[in-house]
Amino acid sequence: MHHEILLDLTVPIAAWYRSVTAEPRDDDPWPTFREFCLERSTSIRHTIATQTTQTNEIGRCAVLLPVLKIVADEVGPLSLLDVGTSAGLNLNLDRYSYRYQPGGGLDPADGISSAILPCKTNAETPVPAAIPIISGRRGLDQSPVNVRDPAQARWLQACVWPEKPERFTRLAAALEISREHPPPVFAGDAIDDVAAHAREAAREGIQSS
Repeated sequence: MHHEILLDLTVPIAAWYRSVTAEPRDDDPWPTFREFCLERSTSIRHTIATQTTQTNEIGRCAVLLPVLKIVADEVGPLSLLDVGTSAGLNLNLDRYSYRYQPGGGLDPADGISSAILPCKTNAETPVPAAIPIISGRRGLDQSPVNVRDPAQARWLQACVWPEKPERFTRLAAALEISREHPPPVFAGDAIDDVAAHAREAAREGIQSS
């Protein structure tokens, strides 16, 4: 349903979607919803039959960053391998800005990013003092998403819960960053192919260090 709405933002049911409007309607959407589903039944059935859920929430980078910085402090620059990576947006974690509360903010070397990730912390959280250096990066996914393909990028957006506009905004920023800095993402299976890609990731890290 969300996908159909993103294809045509003028449809009446869009008025209830927070991802589309800042002031969504809060009355009963059922009559409009039903009519829309009947009108678009062929397209909706096709989507259900041909698509699988693809999510790429970059907010998790704020949780991973402290651990990655601890590892980087021990071993040096990191080479990342993200399995089940979708579009590989999390591989660009060093190109995002972070706002730890409390703990302060971290920005990439070239300044504040368009993707700003908030994260609540406590006294036990090892908030990093800097973003670790990433020397290599690659992703592995059964069905990689090409961020430069508008239809594939739209499907990523459709898989975001429409009542979470902050996630929608983060995704839009991450897509723009990844179009400029596309991470290498390969089609493959986590069981059969991860070992070979882990070896390649290790070599890339050594070569880039």
